[in-house]
Amino acid sequence: MRLDLRSGEIIERARKLTNWVGVWMNEPSATADGKRVAFLQSSGRGIGYLADLEAGGRRLLNSRRFSLEEGGEDYIAAWSADNKSAIIGFNRADHYGLYRQSLNSDTQQPIVASAAGGLLENAQVSPDGKWVIIQVWPITGGPTSRLERVPITGGIPELIFPVREGSVCFCARSPSSVCAVAEETEDRKQMIIPSFDPVKGRGSELARFDLDPNYDTNVNNLLWIISPDGSRIAASSGPGAPIQIRSLRGQPTQVIRAKDLNHMRLIVWAPDGNGLFVSAGEKRGAEILHVDLRGNTDVLWKCSSDRCFGGPSPDGRHLSVYEWRQNTNMWMMENF
Repeated sequence: MRLDLRSGEIIERARKLTNWVGVWMNEPSATADGKRVAFLQSSGRGIGYLADLEAGGRRLLNSRRFSLEEGGEDYIAAWSADNKSAIIGFNRADHYGLYRQSLNSDTQQPIVASAAGGLLENAQVSPDGKWVIIQVWPITGGPTSRLERVPITGGIPELIFPVREGSVCFCARSPSSVCAVAEETEDRKQMIIPSFDPVKGRGSELARFDLDPNYDTNVNNLLWIISPDGSRIAASSGPGAPIQIRSLRGQPTQVIRAKDLNHMRLIVWAPDGNGLFVSAGEKRGAEILHVDLRGNTDVLWKCSSDRCFGGPSPDGRHLSVYEWRQNTNMWMMENF
C-alpha cells in the first residue's frame, strides 16, 4: 500500500535504521499491519580506468583501474604536457579536489587538496603547462558554473569567469596558446566559442554554430572541441547531428556523418588530428568509439550506463575512461 500517516511513522523508524548502515531509501512502502517495510537501496559511483591505445587509436589493450582509490569518485580528468602524469579529479560529497599521479607510481601530489561548495565537471592543462583550468558546478545549483585556474604545482583555485550551464572549455597544446569555451546564447539557438586566457580572461570570438532546437543543455554539455594544434574546431549541433570540422584558418568545412553516432555525449580529438574519440549512447548503455575523418568507426569500450567518457593522452599511447556504475536492490525489513 502507499504511505499514510500511520505507516509514515514506521517508515521514519526504518529510515533512521537504514541510514545508520549507509542505505539510501527510495519510494518505501509499508504493509497494512505495519510489520514490514519494502524499499529500494541504490548506490552509484564513477570509476576511472587506464588503457593502452594501439593501431592508430583503433584498438585498446591492457585496461586497468586508475586510480585505485575505493572511497569515492576518482578519474583521470586531464594529462600533464609531458605525458608522464595524469591529473586526477575526485568528488567527495560537497568537496572536489585534484592531484597529480605518475602513470608508473602510486605517489599523489596534491594540486587542490579539498575545495568545498562544488563538484568538479572538467579540467584542462593550459598550453604552457603552468595552470590547471577547472570547471566547477556549485552544489547550491543555479544557471552558471565557475571557470577557475590553479597552478599545476598546487594552490588555491581562483575565479577566471562564470559560464552558463552546459558550457565546456578545452585547450590546444603548445606551441598553440589557444584555450576556448563554448556557451549557449540567451535564445538557445547557437553556441558561441570565444577564446580566453587563464589569467587575462575572455578573448575574441573564434566561431559560432547553430544548435538543434531540441538540444537540452540541462542534460548534456555542448558538443565541441578544439584540435590539438589549435587550427580546427569539431562541433555538432546536437547528439544525433553530423560532426562539423571547421577551420580557423580559412579552409573549407568538413562534415562527418557516421551511422553509429546517434546519442553523442562527448567529442575529443585524437592527438594526431586525424580522428576523434566519441562517447555515444546506445540502447543498453554507451560506447567509446574512434571515428576517423571519413566517418569510419571502431568501438573501443562498452559501458552499462550512458555516463561513460574517454580521453587520450597527448602522445596517443593511452586512453582514460570514466564509467558510472549504479547498483539497485529491493529490500524488505521486519521485526524492527
